[in-house]
Amino acid sequence: MLALFLAPAVSFAAASSAPARAPNAKSVSLQLADVRHVLGSGLTAGDARYSKPQAMGACTSTPPLTEYTATFDGPLHTKGVLGVISQVYTYKSAGGPVCNQKLEISMNKIVAVGKMTMVHGVGEQAFLLDTTGPKSQRRPVYTLGLKFTRGSYRAIIIVQSNKTIKGADVIRLGKIVDGRMKKTG
Repeated sequence: MLALFLAPAVSFAAASSAPARAPNAKSVSLQLADVRHVLGSGLTAGDARYSKPQAMGACTSTPPLTEYTATFDGPLHTKGVLGVISQVYTYKSAGGPVCNQKLEISMNKIVAVGKMTMVHGVGEQAFLLDTTGPKSQRRPVYTLGLKFTRGSYRAIIIVQSNKTIKGADVIRLGKIVDGRMKKTG
């Protein structure tokens, strides 16, 4: 089920070198200092890479140009944050992020991958998605994701933990990325 949440609704990433617009995606993405400031000092930088997503489905006329993904890892045997994923997509125009965001919202209403809550105060349109596994499991993995748009950007921030995650913390991470997006235009 997590794979459905991590993958954007209309793109598949293939490795490539950074296209011309990709430096903006990297510059607005979460950085290790951001994640440590909000979630704690025990996190370390994981993988970071550019990809060239391929558009499919309803939004093929407004495909993403680039994807930048950065991951951050919690310590082994932790009693807290297990990992953080920051994905930033860039588009030729604001129509691309809007199309993808609307598609994901409507798909979640049909498929109900998790509990969706619309969020204000971050991005132009945002929602928080809780895809936490059954709490009846001996060790549930709590998963919260924030997906939002700003101009020609779309961001996805996912936090996984073995204890409850505060939605406010995920939104704080989103506001950091959103602030950078506002500055780049």
